Amino acid sequence: MIAEFQSGIARTTRFSGRDAPEAFWPYAFIVLILAMLALGACVALFARLGAGPAYAGLDVWLGVAVAVAVALLAAAVTRRLHDRDESGLWGLMPLPFVAIDVVGFPRALTNYALGVADTWLVAGLFANNLVYLATLGGLLVMLARDGTPGPNRYGPAPDVWDFSPT
Repeated sequence: MIAEFQSGIARTTRFSGRDAPEAFWPYAFIVLILAMLALGACVALFARLGAGPAYAGLDVWLGVAVAVAVALLAAAVTRRLHDRDESGLWGLMPLPFVAIDVVGFPRALTNYALGVADTWLVAGLFANNLVYLATLGGLLVMLARDGTPGPNRYGPAPDVWDFSPT
């Protein structure tokens, strides 16, 4: 698992080629665990510091954590989709909904702390999360399927145990 993670980090900026599932999933799992820890740390830090009812800056730190996770996963997701002979642009499906949450979640927390009931914001974030989960589920299904056997328009079939950065 460490070799897959090191390989994924080394290929963070390489959007060409293909990745086998055996190389992709351990890397994606580690990045997602680190992202969840970072997001939890952001929320816990603001709660611990008593950032006040405005939760000023929470959206910035949540945005940074999400941006780092997206940057670490972007090339790997693209290469995995290439293995299925799909465009890497499919990996962008969930991103607009994550961006809405990064902006809306701190605003909802602020309203809650101030005792303001903004039901439209909460309902909108709930609906946004449902669409986000649907797009994320669709992307995960695409990533989980077997790659095309043999070469495709994105290159030769990936060697399962080739963890070289190039």
